[in-house]
Amino acid sequence: MGNKYEPYKAEKQRGILSTEQILDQLGLARECCRLCISQHVDLIDRRLRHDALERIANPIPLPEAKKHERPLLFHSQWYVV
Repeated sequence: MGNKYEPYKAEKQRGILSTEQILDQLGLARECCRLCISQHVDLIDRRLRHDALERIANPIPLPEAKKHERPLLFHSQWYVV
């Protein structure tokens, strides 16, 4: 079912077919699958934007690295191992 959302979204943006026709065309027969696809709210873009703004406003303080320790790349920040 996960591979059906992008085609559903593309067809929905075209606006030619109704939601019921799109779901039939994608082969989603069970009501639970149809509801999952048609009622999905795509929040990932909002979440990523919020996280980026939060990191800018409240940067993570990094510990000082000692000469004998090697740095580790973690979430685009340098941390000490």
